[in-house]
Amino acid sequence: MIVIIATMKVKQGSGPDFEAVMSELADSVRKDEPGNLQYTINLTNEGDYIILEKYKDQDAVKAHQKAPHFQSSFPKLSQFLDAPPNIQFLKEVY
Repeated sequence: MIVIIATMKVKQGSGPDFEAVMSELADSVRKDEPGNLQYTINLTNEGDYIILEKYKDQDAVKAHQKAPHFQSSFPKLSQFLDAPPNIQFLKEVY
């Protein structure tokens, strides 16, 4: 399994708009991507968002990255970000 941790710093005051776009994306990922096993939006005490994703395999990650809902959401999300996202790709061991 492949785990992705995406940390996103959102501009002050943009949280609700960011969450609205992310919620739509999360719903589409969960509904339309059979290789996706988990997609959650989490908020830290510091106000950063951490998106936790889990995929069956590398092919599922590639399908996610090519999915129309992902491709159309990222430009919308970018306007709310204070910095580029920090994305970590992990291989689940146990």
